[in-house]
Amino acid sequence: MTEPPDSKKRKISDEHVGPKEVEPLQKADKKAVYTFDCDFYRGGSVCGTFVQEIQKIDDAKRQDHSIYFGEVLGKHSQIEAYFSDLDLKKITDDEKLVDAFEEILRLANKTHFGYNPFDYIEEYDDEEDDSDDDEEEDDSQ
Repeated sequence: MTEPPDSKKRKISDEHVGPKEVEPLQKADKKAVYTFDCDFYRGGSVCGTFVQEIQKIDDAKRQDHSIYFGEVLGKHSQIEAYFSDLDLKKITDDEKLVDAFEEILRLANKTHFGYNPFDYIEEYDDEEDDSDDDEEEDDSQ
């Protein structure tokens, strides 16, 4: 038996009632604006303001990554710190303010002001250690 045409219309209209609701951001996706300042005394300080996912900040704090800024404070400065050394402060996690800050960054054609420590996190792997051993062997020949 065929369904009356009214039931099809009802199904279509039931599916398309009003705009779809947007799901709220999960904790893993929620972002916040952070600032940090890492003082290296006479050499100077490294600081920055950036937007990052809260979950990534929590993970970095837990793992206490090594951050190698390189020679940002001058030739041969070799600036290195651990994530726990950063004086990291959450400015806001209000979604509207975070979006507004990201828009300011976009208009300035930037992803952060100052330094973003996540751009400088060092990842250690065994391949780097092996390549150093190969170089030493070449020098001895």
